[in-house]
Amino acid sequence: MISLLPLLSALLAVAPAGGGAADPRIEWVELQRSGRLEQALVSVERHLATLPAGAPTLAAHYLRGDLLATLGRYDLASPVLAASLADDAELAPWIRYRLAETEIARGHPEVAAGLLATLLGARPPAPLTTFAATLLAETLRRGGDCRLLTALDSWPLDTASSRLLRLSRAGCHRAEGLSGVDAELLTLLAEDTTDGVALAAAERLDTTRAAISAEANLDVALAFFGQRSFDRALDYFSRALASGALPASRRDDYDLRYSVARSHFWLGDYSRAAESFGDLILLAGDAAERARAHYQRARAFELAGNTAAADAAFADAVAADPHRGWAAAALVSRLRLSWLGGRENEALVFYQQLASRSRWQGSRARAALFLAASDLVQGRADRAGAWLGTAAATTGTHLPELAYWQGRQAEASGDLDRAVDRYRAALVDSPYDPWALDGRARLAAPALAELTARATARLAATGRDRDLLAAWLMAPESATGSSARASLHAQLRSRETERTFLELTVAPTTAWPFWQRSLSRPEERLMAVGAWRAAAPVLANHFPAAEPRLALTRSRLLAEGGLTRPSILAAEILARRAPSTVPVPLWPTELLRQLYPLAHGGAIRHRAQAAGFDPRLLAALIREESRFDAGATSPAAARGLTQFVLPTARRLGRQLGMPEILASDLHRPEVAIELGAAYLAELGTLFSGRNHQMLAAYNAGEAQAALWRGYCFSDERAEFLSKVGFRETRGYLRKVLTSYAHYRELYRGSDVVEATTRLGTAPSASSK
Repeated sequence: MISLLPLLSALLAVAPAGGGAADPRIEWVELQRSGRLEQALVSVERHLATLPAGAPTLAAHYLRGDLLATLGRYDLASPVLAASLADDAELAPWIRYRLAETEIARGHPEVAAGLLATLLGARPPAPLTTFAATLLAETLRRGGDCRLLTALDSWPLDTASSRLLRLSRAGCHRAEGLSGVDAELLTLLAEDTTDGVALAAAERLDTTRAAISAEANLDVALAFFGQRSFDRALDYFSRALASGALPASRRDDYDLRYSVARSHFWLGDYSRAAESFGDLILLAGDAAERARAHYQRARAFELAGNTAAADAAFADAVAADPHRGWAAAALVSRLRLSWLGGRENEALVFYQQLASRSRWQGSRARAALFLAASDLVQGRADRAGAWLGTAAATTGTHLPELAYWQGRQAEASGDLDRAVDRYRAALVDSPYDPWALDGRARLAAPALAELTARATARLAATGRDRDLLAAWLMAPESATGSSARASLHAQLRSRETERTFLELTVAPTTAWPFWQRSLSRPEERLMAVGAWRAAAPVLANHFPAAEPRLALTRSRLLAEGGLTRPSILAAEILARRAPSTVPVPLWPTELLRQLYPLAHGGAIRHRAQAAGFDPRLLAALIREESRFDAGATSPAAARGLTQFVLPTARRLGRQLGMPEILASDLHRPEVAIELGAAYLAELGTLFSGRNHQMLAAYNAGEAQAALWRGYCFSDERAEFLSKVGFRETRGYLRKVLTSYAHYRELYRGSDVVEATTRLGTAPSASSK
């Protein structure tokens, strides 16, 4: 047995409230946090063996069972956890859940189902309800006793959990050959066609080809549409519309027909989509609806390569509603098509029309950046200045993007000093922004290298914080830049507020304040033995945001418990309290790693390297897609770490030789990461390994990314980013590429490894 005497000696000075020996929970927590689970188990068992009769157990029975289960000793863990149910009734809900997980691991789903049904019928704490309902549904699928759902309607469940288990009940009834199955599935659809339960209900009805009403066919269609299964949606839309049983008000409903047209569009059948949007124009109830139909018809024509028809349809969109938003979007599109077609004077007429309404200034600024970028990448500077002036005068223009193109305009005009100044401005404003980093690359290029060196020396000589920062960021690898960084760091450390932030670290276990407090809530008792997942609701009470060191500690503990999304949120709240005088590149590494974590790092590295690209790109994508939340589901029905919609996941899964993927599979980290890596590799082939184009396709679709690529006159990243037509996708690219820059700085080579997280203290990630 490994000796614990040195550690115990170090802890003797820390006594619980009221005096006495060192609190053993400190040792248990520290051993677990350092990954020494065997030693933690030995310590817990020794404590229990010497515990006087009637003394508080400090949740040690629970912890012993949990550690055994985490170490894979399920046959030993099960009786320990079962016995602890009688020893500690207050912790019974968490014990019962952990025991259910253990029984599943032992191959006894029927036992786990009984435990979970008992738990759900007893009004468990809110965080456990969703986990227990999800796990119960899984155990029933694996062979649990369906009779446990007899009392389902009396259980105090939230709506989502109730719907999930009603779906399970319908599945049980179908397996048993009972009547009323389709009726229950249809009821679930009638209640809500937007969630995963609705998709599962629709798929079950689809497999039986049940004879259902026209209205029910419509509900099934809407469920498939909402979950982006557009081919199946079209099948059921057709059934509903062809039956003749739908009321005229529904057959001719604009939103319904719009969904049909969008289904064709997202399936890539742009000719059918254009036809459907054309039919929709006749059903429009007002000018805005007509303009939207014309605009979407134009987009379908453009993606089909019919630019003449697209331009005419965009013109129709402007004419249909000339004073509102669709008109502005259509004018920008007409400008773009005219410019790319060599009709520059025509394009400039549309540009002037965008100036006719103040509410269209944002659209005009985007058009101005399109025009300026087009000229500048081709070496023409005479017109770009005026266009960039329009963008500069528009509130909301992204400063690094604007400054980058101002730098390019200055370079093309021969004003190299101004070019250096504008690239500097972009870097100081946002050091990890893609436009800023492209500007830094130009500063290092031969045309500007000498001027950059002079500017760096001049700025460093002032000794002012902002100038030192600029000198460092402009030439980080140079001696002058390195010296400027050291000087800036020293100056910041000479001030108390900045020094306190720069020295921010996680609080040692012995300094946590709750050791000297009375912990009455069960979640607090679990917190004190290192069960961070179960303790998440109370951690903020003991590690408050107002105390930076404790706030950083909370973020770290949440990450160690596998709760990466709330961990990042806690770090972001702390980051908002950072002194404005301390630039992000100098923030404490511990804080930056909590903001940009590497959960599932081993799987990410393995899958990305096997697919032939940088694992840190996949990590950045996951951070922005889901914040590493395996349970994440978006309004657009994207699921899991890498936010896949089910049709794309199934297509990739078949290519990879995986079994048929269910919606629930997308919430398994190993599945999501494998699919994400495979899709990025596929996009890498389509877009020649250009990360920015791959990411644009990941967010907006391959056809749309290819269209944006066709707007460009160069292979430059900055031009492509500025010509992305969707605000959402531009924001997405900026976020992912900024995160990627952070990951590249924080994690190098072998640092891209599995994050040390401790799962298994109810509820565990493996159960989802």
